[in-house]
Amino acid sequence: MTPWFAGAPRDRAGVAPEVDEALRSSGFLLITGHRVPGRCARRPAPRPREFFASARGGQGPLRDHVGGRGWIPPGAEANGYAEGTATPPDLKESFSLAADQPTGNPEIDARWFRPNVWPAEVPQLRPVVTDYVSRMHALSDD
Repeated sequence: MTPWFAGAPRDRAGVAPEVDEALRSSGFLLITGHRVPGRCARRPAPRPREFFASARGGQGPLRDHVGGRGWIPPGAEANGYAEGTATPPDLKESFSLAADQPTGNPEIDARWFRPNVWPAEVPQLRPVVTDYVSRMHALSDD
């Protein structure tokens, strides 16, 4: 796919068929030339490591269910279930965050745009992730 942010801007209608084809043929696409600095993606990386290395006792209030926001402990998920396969629980743990700006539709907002839960153990996580997510949200809107 030709990057439409790099060089002369391209007509969005001209890019739409390329996006459609990429999503239909492979299920994903890679956007290049988007002008979001690489440092914005790298800045959050050490913060989750700090959280997972912190005392597990502090994660209790952040515990959430699969598909929710917050900490999901090891053994709570089994990704094989998504394929219809009975498997032992996964050994991974997760800390799930997402865009949280409401749309104004209460039904949609309650399911998809709930507030994020931020760990007190790693206060530096919130500003760097919020910056990254807001930049990716703006890119997505473009």
